[in-house]
Amino acid sequence: MKVLVTGAKGQLALSLLERAEDHSGFEIIALGRPQLDLEVSGSAERAIVDARPDIVINAAAIRAIAGDVWSPKPPCPASQKKPSASRAKPTAG
Repeated sequence: MKVLVTGAKGQLALSLLERAEDHSGFEIIALGRPQLDLEVSGSAERAIVDARPDIVINAAAIRAIAGDVWSPKPPCPASQKKPSASRAKPTAG
């Protein structure tokens, strides 16, 4: 079985690749940037068409922690919003 794993350098992908070594019958194709960049339109489609996998495991993620020097760009403003006071309080019913 041919398996395409995205996020090739990430923790989850590396763990999957390590575990796959113990099992025969799997052809693992691990792709990440720049070959498969989810921020580039069409990149994932091209990678999947080229690899022709039986299954795709999306292990891609972005590490965007405020102040994290390894983040490629600042975190999304929506991820830093705190719940509004009206959402934090239970309503009487």
